[in-house]
Amino acid sequence: MPRRARRFLLLLVVVTLTCGPWSLCVVPAGVGARPKNRHLSPYERLLVNIMKDAGLQGRWSEVQRYWEGYNGTAPEVYDAAMEAAYSCGQYAHGATIFKKRFNDTAEVDLNFLLTGLRLFRKLRDRLQAEAVWQEIDTKGWAKDVDVTTRLQASVLLGNISLAASALDVIRQQRILPDRFHCSAAIRACTTSDQKGRHAAASYFLDYMVQENMQPDTFTLLNALTAHRTASPQEIDRVLEKMALARIEPDATMTEAYMGAMFEGRLRRNVTSPEDVAKSLAGVSPERLQAAQSYLEEHLAVPGSRTKLTKLVKLVMNFYGIG
Repeated sequence: MPRRARRFLLLLVVVTLTCGPWSLCVVPAGVGARPKNRHLSPYERLLVNIMKDAGLQGRWSEVQRYWEGYNGTAPEVYDAAMEAAYSCGQYAHGATIFKKRFNDTAEVDLNFLLTGLRLFRKLRDRLQAEAVWQEIDTKGWAKDVDVTTRLQASVLLGNISLAASALDVIRQQRILPDRFHCSAAIRACTTSDQKGRHAAASYFLDYMVQENMQPDTFTLLNALTAHRTASPQEIDRVLEKMALARIEPDATMTEAYMGAMFEGRLRRNVTSPEDVAKSLAGVSPERLQAAQSYLEEHLAVPGSRTKLTKLVKLVMNFYGIG
């Protein structure tokens, strides 16, 4: 055992003998809490403190050294190691620690699962995040997850129902909604594979306006992205809301509009008129006409032109499309 660890251990033994046994559990009773009679050993308590401190200061090598020397099963020690990994930006290492316990079907609590969810969100690991959320839901702990975490999870999982339930909680508890809440719900629609995701995005956008919140460019971009399976008329309604918000279409917005109108067929990596022409094959005349009208109106606006938008207009004019 390192000298520093021995010194802290002696101090903790004295404190424990003086004050009696205690637990690090901070989860409220009944909310995925650990067994009440479970207590950490003095050395486990020491490990938790050292790893938390080292993690907050970005000393990952120190955390790793202590973690690799631990052979116990205390969930608090696992939590501390994962939190330290998160603080140090070592998300893959944190995920490995999580899987070591989760895959062994060992005892877990809500704090442990939420830390894992945060790690997989950083890693954009949708499959693992789905497994974690399913565990939370199965254990009946979903109702105890705060609104912000639910919305962040809904974006990663593409879970529109989860986003809607979070907004319902906001309404029921009379929490003052903010732009983040609605923007996250709309973004969940962009990552979803569910049918009707554009209708959900429109609903969330309307709710945002009803609550007197001004949608920003990022929110409207996500709304357009969610409309790739929508009709041209439904896509144009997003533009109407953009006009009401007094947001001028820039290059990014123009590309998002074309991405929606062309049903996601157009990629940013196309470099030639031939590539664009292939991308547009199969797009309905109605969509092509709508895109042509938009380009004619907005390409003259400063800041709305990109290499991609100019390529599209060139090809459409050359082939007489629209």
